Amino acid sequence: MRDSARVVIIGGGIVGCSIAYHLTKLGWKDLIILEKGELTSGSTWHAAGLVGQLRSHRNVTRMLQHSVSLYETLEAETGLTTGWKRCGCLHLASTKERLFELKKGATTARSFGLEMHMITPSEALQIFPILDMDGIIGAAFMPSDGQADPSGLTMALAKGAINRGATVEQKTRVTGFEIRDNRIHAVVTDRGTIRCETVVNAAGMWGREIGRMMGVNIPLVPFQHQYLVTGRSRDCRRACRRCGTRTACSTTRRRSGGLSWAVTNGTASLGRFMEFPRASPRSCWSRISTTSSPFPRPR
Repeated sequence: MRDSARVVIIGGGIVGCSIAYHLTKLGWKDLIILEKGELTSGSTWHAAGLVGQLRSHRNVTRMLQHSVSLYETLEAETGLTTGWKRCGCLHLASTKERLFELKKGATTARSFGLEMHMITPSEALQIFPILDMDGIIGAAFMPSDGQADPSGLTMALAKGAINRGATVEQKTRVTGFEIRDNRIHAVVTDRGTIRCETVVNAAGMWGREIGRMMGVNIPLVPFQHQYLVTGRSRDCRRACRRCGTRTACSTTRRRSGGLSWAVTNGTASLGRFMEFPRASPRSCWSRISTTSSPFPRPR
């Protein structure tokens, strides 16, 4: 392992590898990624992979627009599959307040240069044919959003960085830092010490622990979430065919109830954003009533 680098990036998830990719593209080749396990082995590998662009802040939206344009070409650049599909995102409204929020979002999207259409419930059903439309009063569709494989994306970003001179060290745990005059001069690992000019904390849910070693308080608290993935379904395969694709339908979100779902390769995935940290699976799903499911009930 090298004993010096201009930049040390702690964390081999999609954030750390993306930082390395973009730094090397700017000419910063003397950098190293440290990963305590293997690339994507933290929280990246089981992320949903949904890529939505519209946010309330213009700069964040522009960054996400850049992500979409990058994902369009990354596979050809690196030769590694990313799983990127520009399938669009369907936003549903079951209350007047939510419908107003979607209309406001569509106006904001146009001001950011994004395409977002207000559509009727019947048009939403054409886009995502297995929806249960009970209670849906309106919808919005953003065709340029999509879905990707988080692990594949990370590996492609890492390869792009490596091709331009970066180094990746896996199974290397950071145990401390050499700090003088309030600056980090070296990163201490279980495999040796690396002298450096700059350290990037991209450790994800372990970022608070890394910050504590530096003497920095990072206000980060991991939350538990649960999701389920179905087996291959005739209805899901039929939905993909009706959407005009053999692999993926649009990702769909229903803000009331905190549900999001997607259909890919004939299977469906369903998840919920929790309000409470460290919730057990039982308490999570007990808050989802059977009437809030987007799928027709089995007969």
